Amino acid sequence: MERDRERQASAGSGDDEDLRRRFLLGERDAVAQVAALARGVVRSRSYAVPRAEQDDLAQEVVLQVYRSLGAPGLVLAEGLPAFVRSIAHRRLVDWVRRQRAARRVTDSPIAPLLLPSPFWE
Repeated sequence: MERDRERQASAGSGDDEDLRRRFLLGERDAVAQVAALARGVVRSRSYAVPRAEQDDLAQEVVLQVYRSLGAPGLVLAEGLPAFVRSIAHRRLVDWVRRQRAARRVTDSPIAPLLLPSPFWE
């Protein structure tokens, strides 16, 4: 029974390594799989990302995954799907922080001075 679990775990990691390799080579189906994982997190209701921004955020996630997977010595301890979800989560937290910061600026008394106006032209 224990050996079966070990075989399944090693088979899963082999699948992850294969997907990783194919993704880094730019194979269409591998990129689509990673993009689907990223979109799934980005479209999660818990982040309340407007539909108009979801594709851009998912693309940012895929690009970050590509950059990170190419790093020498990177070990995917929890597998590729968990890695993609982790990066997506961090990107979304950054997005939420930017939204809050922008909201604070536009709600401030000096906001009219910061917005484009004929004065700046």
